[in-house]
Amino acid sequence: LDWSPNSCYPRTWSDPLCQVPCQENFRAQGEYRCNTAGQWDGDARCIPEWVIGEWSTCMSGCGLSTRHRLVECPSGVDEECEAERPADTEECWDVSACS
Repeated sequence: LDWSPNSCYPRTWSDPLCQVPCQENFRAQGEYRCNTAGQWDGDARCIPEWVIGEWSTCMSGCGLSTRHRLVECPSGVDEECEAERPADTEECWDVSACS
């Protein structure tokens, strides 16, 4: 189904509810139904979800240090991601370079 906010052809008012297709890193919330005028009715929207990168290696080769990862909201506005922002820094231990 090609979704358009202006027309729900070929769907009809008697068809089941459908979700709005969202782009990657966004999730659909709510549903739409085609009304008798051939327009979408409903409260569906696409909500951005945090994009979380891999943790870096520990910054120190010996002892307590920190590591980092990329955490960003795909809309470019952190406040639009409704979930709590995941940590982008954490403490880590590395003993690989200890002598």
